[in-house]
Amino acid sequence: MESIEIRKRLTDADTAQKDHIIAQHQSDVRELERKAKNAVESQNDKLAAKLAARKRLRDELEVERAIQDEMTRIAIAQSQKGNAEAAEAVLELKDKIAAQQMDEEATRLQDKQVSGSASGSFH
Repeated sequence: MESIEIRKRLTDADTAQKDHIIAQHQSDVRELERKAKNAVESQNDKLAAKLAARKRLRDELEVERAIQDEMTRIAIAQSQKGNAEAAEAVLELKDKIAAQQMDEEATRLQDKQVSGSASGSFH
């Protein structure tokens, strides 16, 4: 209720009505404050979930990069030892793993988009 309307009602009311109007107004204010607090908490929860998902993704990417780097290091070491066959095998394995990871990520993204469009949401 707006302040002007409340003031007008208070000037036209007796004491019991004034108490009732004030109590109702205070109740309305508390309800609005509760709703605002719930909205902020909900937004904070959503943000925390998004940040956690990004961190998990970053961690997964770091592991994948470390695997790729280690496989490259092994291939170079084998090549330097004169074992070209082993180096080539390691590089082929590295390429297969990278391709598999890309396929898995593409499938995951596609599933996410399909489930997002099915629910009418594109988050």
